[in-house]
Amino acid sequence: MVKDQNRSKNQLEYSRDVLEFEDTIKEIEDEIASKEEAYHNIPGGDTADASHEEAMNRKNRLIEKKAQIDGRRGEVVERIRSLKRKLSSPEYKNVDREYRVELIKSETTQMAAEDLKKYQKALDEVRFVALRISLVIIRKHV
Repeated sequence: MVKDQNRSKNQLEYSRDVLEFEDTIKEIEDEIASKEEAYHNIPGGDTADASHEEAMNRKNRLIEKKAQIDGRRGEVVERIRSLKRKLSSPEYKNVDREYRVELIKSETTQMAAEDLKKYQKALDEVRFVALRISLVIIRKHV
């Protein structure tokens, strides 16, 4: 009998606790409904949500774009490293000196070609003068 009474007491306490929790839940639900209503009645709330969503979309696009740019940057950095390694290879070790030597040869050859053109022009002028002199001499003798 004591067991039954304890069981009944526990059930009553449990029922009381359930009712208290239901009351608390109802109060919280009412408070939530009140807050939601107040939220929806805020002036400009709808446009703020739309602006926030638009800003979040823009942020996500910019994050994606940044990721793409970072990826491209990584490729460029790796390409630079690769080219530096290639330039340090024996094949390209003295390329600066060889370039200077070939550049000097090329410029010297161009200068020589220009000098030859000047020389050829001077020879042509001398031939022309010599031809005129010889014609004058021939005319005097004829």
